Amino acid sequence: MNINQAKTILSQRRAWLVVPTLVVTAVAAVVVCVLPPTYQASAKLLLEQRDRALAVMGTDVAESSQLTSLTRTGSPLETEMEVLKSDPIVTRVIQKLDLQHPTKHRQLQPDEFLAKGKVTVMKSTDIIEVAYGASDPEKAQRIANTWVSVFLDDNRNSLHQAAKHATTYFNAQLAKTQAELTQSETDLMAYKQRHGAVDVAEESKAYIQDLSTVEGDQRQAEAALREAQMQAQALQAKIGLSVPAALSAAALAQSSTMRALREQLVAAQSNPVLTRLQPDHPDVKAAQAQVATLRRQLAEKATELLGHQLTAGEATSELDPIRQGLTQELIKAQVTALSAQTRVDALRTMGSGARKRLANLPGQSFELTRRERTAQILSDRYKLLSKRLDETRINDASETGNIRVVEMAGFPVEPSSLHKLPRLALGGFAGLLLGLCMAFGREFLDDSLKSVEEAEPLLGMSLGLVPWQEMAADAVLTTHFRPQSVEAQAYRNLAFNLSLVAGNGGCRAYVFSSAGPGEGKTTTVANLGIALAQAGKKVLVVDADMRRPTLHLSYGLASMPGLSSLLQGTKVLAEVLQRGPAPNMHVIGAGPLPLNPEALLGSPAFVRLLEIAADHYDVVLFDAPPLLAVPDARIIAERVKGLVYVARLGKVSRRASQQVLALMRASNLPILGSVLLGLKPHTDGFYDAYVLDYRRELLTP
Repeated sequence: MNINQAKTILSQRRAWLVVPTLVVTAVAAVVVCVLPPTYQASAKLLLEQRDRALAVMGTDVAESSQLTSLTRTGSPLETEMEVLKSDPIVTRVIQKLDLQHPTKHRQLQPDEFLAKGKVTVMKSTDIIEVAYGASDPEKAQRIANTWVSVFLDDNRNSLHQAAKHATTYFNAQLAKTQAELTQSETDLMAYKQRHGAVDVAEESKAYIQDLSTVEGDQRQAEAALREAQMQAQALQAKIGLSVPAALSAAALAQSSTMRALREQLVAAQSNPVLTRLQPDHPDVKAAQAQVATLRRQLAEKATELLGHQLTAGEATSELDPIRQGLTQELIKAQVTALSAQTRVDALRTMGSGARKRLANLPGQSFELTRRERTAQILSDRYKLLSKRLDETRINDASETGNIRVVEMAGFPVEPSSLHKLPRLALGGFAGLLLGLCMAFGREFLDDSLKSVEEAEPLLGMSLGLVPWQEMAADAVLTTHFRPQSVEAQAYRNLAFNLSLVAGNGGCRAYVFSSAGPGEGKTTTVANLGIALAQAGKKVLVVDADMRRPTLHLSYGLASMPGLSSLLQGTKVLAEVLQRGPAPNMHVIGAGPLPLNPEALLGSPAFVRLLEIAADHYDVVLFDAPPLLAVPDARIIAERVKGLVYVARLGKVSRRASQQVLALMRASNLPILGSVLLGLKPHTDGFYDAYVLDYRRELLTP
């Protein structure tokens, strides 16, 4: 929609624009004059950045579901504003002040209260402004302050309830955490006592030092063992002990007594105190004395066994002193080798145990660290819960909330309502908007053809464009009474265009019809007949509407006798002809209304009428009934082959015109063109320039 189209719509629908504007403005004026002034009292509240929900680190969120929660996706200011406007708060204010409806004799409803109240946030601050308007300034002040007081009480109560729930929760969590902490510390102490692990680094250092000492002693014992074995072999070679010496050695190795003494010696030599304590320690000396005693007992038992293993001959034989010394040396060497072997075995056992304990230290270290960390976490949680419990009790005892009053409502001296003139302007603007909506809404709901631009694509070629005619006494026959008017010129243009369509042939007959009644077809035929006659044509105008005839009224002639009389044969042509208002022009009225007009129009008498008219007249014009109502116009069009469709802009609907075109196509009857009536100067862009220029010429002397 362009500006010209909008101007056209507003001009055509100006009543829909003007009436709502005037009505709403008048109502606004009445309201301004009748309503009393409004006084508004306002208080200010500051929202402090304090969390109303008490969060607990290290606790289960589900267990703290009793605590008050805030939605972190929204603004705390918006949350408090919604609380201020909530039904419970507003209802308590209404009940506390017993606020009554001014006309319905009942208490106010929350929505009625909020209609006069206002809760806003001051720009770029955390301050909420609570305002209430009333015709009584003292009442406005009292309501605003009561509203704030009720909200503050609710805020403190909610914080008290939150603190109460939090205290219960913290007490339960403290008892649970204390029990867990006690059990964890007990388990840690038992683990340290069971494994003797106090300092993992010191334990590792001691085990490595012990292992190094044992490995050094083992190497020395192995060297001593090899030395004793080599000495025994040398002594055996010198004294020539073969079988008896071997048997004696086997006896020494297989004897249960010797085995028991050997195991005791191994156990005594494996005592850890020999390597971990200082040599002058009493326990070390006692252990060394035990080892010496066992070695002496082992030597005595070996000597005893060797003496009993000798044969009789060998026992009685005398040995020289050298062999006797060597034999004693051999016995000592065997004892030394046996003792060295025992020490080697003991040191190997000690080294294996030290390596095993050293290998187990990492696992013990990890378990010890885990237990210590668990105990530390429980200890920290216990401290945090104790601190939060103390804070909750202190906050609850202090009765402080997160809302602080900045300013209570004062007594409003000046009314806060708008002045009368701005209210009137606002009412007029609202009326104008309503009028615009109604005007354009009526336009869009209107299905009628409103302009040439809309009509021509649908109806085809326009033979004539006739502007709006003022409803004066001479408006019907404007071509006769006002020949210099724009409307008369439009009818003369129609006559000229019609002659161009007809060509240079003989008489042409045209039937004029419309979609429905009241669209101007009779006025068009009456003025066109005069325009053709003024142009020097012999014209016959026939009122073919034998149902509701009106053409004779336009000319001021009689309706009877007329066409029905001629077609029924009761009258001849000369008896029904009447002179028109212009020279060379005759008119035939409709005549008496017949029962079957369509039968008369389809009779041979009508064909003879056309033949006679063709011999005596240049142009014959038929005024026919509406096309959508009866078939009369189509019957005539089938005879004359020239139908002109008359459409009044703003009255004929688009759908009706489409039905007319479909009906003519179905009857295989052509439409010569259309005549568009009802163009309004200065409103239709297609016609505006022509009207202005032409009227300017007419007014020029």
